[in-house]
Amino acid sequence: MPDYRLYFINDGGHIKQVGEFHADDDTSAIAAVNCARGKDRMKLWCGTHKVMHWDASSFNPPTLSA
Repeated sequence: MPDYRLYFINDGGHIKQVGEFHADDDTSAIAAVNCARGKDRMKLWCGTHKVMHWDASSFNPPTLSA
């Protein structure tokens, strides 16, 4: 099971946070990141292989209605 690192990138282009997780393959890793997608720029790596990057977005998380 490959190890993945997800880098959160600040506005200055520097790493502000790193998350590590396991996934069966690149497709599963991308799906996991998309489910938890925020507004930050992110880069997903598996070892020395850059899997994907996401630009900053205007993501608005869903809100619960009463």
